[in-house]
Amino acid sequence: MRALKFIGIFIGALVTLVVLAAAGLWVWAGTQASVDWALERAAQSQDIHAQGVEGSLRGGLKAAHIVWQKDGLKVEAFDAELAWQPLAIVRAMLDISRLHAARIRVEDSRPDQPKKIPANLRLPLRVEAPDVRVGQLQWVTPRQQAEVSGIAGAYSFNGVSHHVKLASAQWMQGSFSGE
Repeated sequence: MRALKFIGIFIGALVTLVVLAAAGLWVWAGTQASVDWALERAAQSQDIHAQGVEGSLRGGLKAAHIVWQKDGLKVEAFDAELAWQPLAIVRAMLDISRLHAARIRVEDSRPDQPKKIPANLRLPLRVEAPDVRVGQLQWVTPRQQAEVSGIAGAYSFNGVSHHVKLASAQWMQGSFSGE
């Protein structure tokens, strides 16, 4: 009888500790410190720098400037905003409710190589991004430069197929939309 009582108390204490740890993690994920921690971890494995970042891992973030570089490819985002539903990860889904940037600049100085079609575009999670907007997208290579503005659309991946909806984009005095 004593052993059963001890086991019951032990299991109860263990469950209480797990619940308290989960609650503490949830509270921490709602703080600025969580985003700072995530950016520090990302910078350890990627050449990424961010300035003026505010927000939390739980609620989303805003950044004045984010720069990522690798092998001659540089991507900069200005006045970027991300809102997502972190609990969707439990359902093997990345649910990005809002992904906006005032401006994105891509500088591609990689050497010319023959274009290859990717063998696989499968992602590890399903993805939903119903509100994607970019005020201005600049693509710069040593030989040319292109600029597209007013980009708005949505993206999803259901585990099998990708779906892109372009609600609007302006390029070379033309307006474009499509799926």
